[in-house]
Formats: sequence, structure tokens, C-alpha cells
Amino acid sequence: MENIGLKYQFGIKDILMVLGMGCFVYFNSHYFLFSFQIVIGLVLFPLFLIKNAQQTGNYKFAFFALAFLILASVFQLQVFLFAAWACFIIYLLEFYYGNVGYLPLFFVGAISPALYYVVAIFSFPLRLELSEISCYLFQKIGYAIENKGSYFVLPNGANFQVDQACIGLKMIGTGLISGILILAFQERKNQKQYSFFAIGSLMLLLSVLLVISNLLRILALVLVQSLPGSLSHELIGLASLFIYAVLPFYLLTHFWFKPKRNLINAFWAEPNKFIKLVPTIGLLALSVFSYFFLLVRTETKRDLPLEKLELNGMQKTPREDGVMEFKNDSVLMYIKPAIKAFEGGHPPQICWQASGFELCNFKEQKLGDFSFMLGSLKKGENVQYTAWWYDNGEIKTIHEWEWRRRNAAPFRVINIITLDSLHLQSQVDYYLRNSLFP
Repeated sequence: MENIGLKYQFGIKDILMVLGMGCFVYFNSHYFLFSFQIVIGLVLFPLFLIKNAQQTGNYKFAFFALAFLILASVFQLQVFLFAAWACFIIYLLEFYYGNVGYLPLFFVGAISPALYYVVAIFSFPLRLELSEISCYLFQKIGYAIENKGSYFVLPNGANFQVDQACIGLKMIGTGLISGILILAFQERKNQKQYSFFAIGSLMLLLSVLLVISNLLRILALVLVQSLPGSLSHELIGLASLFIYAVLPFYLLTHFWFKPKRNLINAFWAEPNKFIKLVPTIGLLALSVFSYFFLLVRTETKRDLPLEKLELNGMQKTPREDGVMEFKNDSVLMYIKPAIKAFEGGHPPQICWQASGFELCNFKEQKLGDFSFMLGSLKKGENVQYTAWWYDNGEIKTIHEWEWRRRNAAPFRVINIITLDSLHLQSQVDYYLRNSLFP
């Protein structure tokens, strides 16, 4: 009878884990983004992860899950629901199988779609800044090169554009996952765990190394004039990531930072009957919450001033997610609904790439006190010219921190596309000087 009871108890644990993972995938299937780097991380991470079987019944990740649920309720953002489910899965793992430390929490952050959006939004201005720094360094050593935003003018007058992935998800995501795998390897080797503060500090340090590696990558690509898509371009990228970020990080954790939390001291040896029911109750409650959360979010977010907006001589067509399209024979304009300071807000650098366009020759432009981004879009032989900025009627800017910091009045993305660059300039001039919204 004891053997039967043990088998039954083991089965309940596994059933709850499988149900939890299934619900996690189901409620976040439309949100989670798979990539080669994420798949490799998911395969390798469990091989390095250690657990303390003496320390079961841990509840810290249950509190994390509850905190993210509260944030999801208040802000109605999918990222918090994703984090709540991830923390709940880690809670189930610790409750039944043993303490796994804080690395799984950071691993979830590294594979979260939130990382994609944050990098896609904030890496664009960072990439332009790194290009300026690269140009400055070249000029200091006597190499006559000029920076034009997203591309360089070489001494022979030719334009050279560096691949957009130089400071994007591909490099940042791969680097962070590699760093977490290194920490997991160090934990397993030393049979000790890093504290939350130690992991956070090390991840911050790794982020700095990744930015430096991207800067050095840009310098190398320009020096050898390695074109995007070529084998040398990819090899330089991989070498820069390994030599300037991954290897220094490994040496740092190997020689200077050692895990110090011993794998001992159980919170409780045997949970009571009520505590044993908490995972099941939590799974049901989280599933019910997720169902109604997604039901509410399916309602289209409305921006009434944008819905009422009419532009003379332009046909108006509502698009998905509340985006409004205005067009005539020579101009196409997208105005994206009002966004809050903590939201993503359909940045064009994401949307156009998702539509299959290549962003080329982008640079920041000024018109009086206003700033906007100007460049071209390529798709096969098709070339269009585009400009965009964030606009709240008074402030017009492309700087992410500026509009998020000054979000008292709602900002909307204004994106104009034409087939002629001169015509685009006249349209930008008109709409920057005349406010669309009061």
C-alpha cells in the first residue's frame, strides 16, 4: 500500500506540472516568440540547472506570480501574464522537486518576448549612437569616414551600411542566454547557488559587455567593409560576441565571482494537507484569471480622437489594433493609437521589418525644435521613402526616453510614406508645423 501511495503521489506531481506547462503555452501561445537562440537555451538550461531536494515547499515564486498577476490586472499587459505563469511553473518545480535558485527567473526574462520589444525599441537609437562613436574613433586615427545615421560614407565616397542586427535581439538575446548558461554551469560545478542580487549585477555587467562587443563589431565590419549577408559578416559577429562578451564574462565568473548560497536548510520538511492543495488551487485560479484577462484584451483599444480624425483629400481606413490609414495618390500615412509611457506602441522599425521591408539609410533629422526619423524602405526592386515621429500635438520627437518621460498628453506614432523623397520632405514639413491633435 505504501508503494501504491508513493506512485500515486508522484503521478499527481507530474500531472500538475504537465497541466501547468500546457496552460502556460495555451494562454501565451500568441505572445511567445520562438527563435533558434531560445530553442538552444531551452534544451541546454535543464542540463546545467541544479536543485536542492532537501529544500522543497518553497513559496517565494508563488509570491512573484501573485505580484505579476496584480500588475497584469492593473496595466492589462500580456507581459505580466507571461511572467505570472512562468513564476508559477517555477513555483511548482520548487514545491515538489527542490529549490532551483533565481537563475530560472532570469532565464525566463531572457527568453521573454518583452526582451524582443525592449531591444527592438531602444536598440535603434543606441545603434545610431554607436555608429557616431565608431565614426569618432575612426576620425581620431586618421581614417576619413563620415557617419550618416544608419550608414557610413567611406573615404572613397561609397556608402556602407552595417547590418541592423548589430545591436538587436540576435546579439543581445544570444549573449544573455549564453551568460545564464555560464552561471548555471558554475552553480552546478560548485554545487552552490548565486543570490538574486549577484545574478542581477552579473547580468547588468554582461549587458555592458554586449554593447561594447557591438561597438567593436561595427568597427571591424567597416574596416574590412564586410557586407550584410556575407559569411565574413556573420563570422565577425560571432567572433565579437565570443571574444568581447562571452569569454570575459566566463573568466569573470570563474575567477572572481563564486556562488555562495549552500544547498541546505529546508523551509519545511513535510507540508501539511492544506499546503499540499495550494498548487492545485493556484493552477485553477491562474487559469480562470488568464481566460478572463484574454477575453477583456480581445476588445479593440479605442482612441476616439484618432477615430474622429479626417484629413482633407485623403481616404481613411481603419486597420488592425486601432491603427488608422490615410492615403491618396501620392501619400500613405499611418497614425497609430495613443500609447502610455510603459507601452510598446507599434514602433515602425518593428512593423516595417515584420512586413518584409528592409530599412535603409536612416538618420535623425531636425525641423526647428522638432525631430523625426528619415530613411527608405526596400522590398525587392521597390523603394519607398518614409519618415516617422511620436506626436502629442505639442511635442514631436523620435527619442524614446523623451516621449515616455513627457507622456502627460497621449503620444501617437505618425508614419508617412511616399515614392518621392522631395514630396516626403514637403509632407513632413507640413505635418510637423500643423498639429493633427489638440
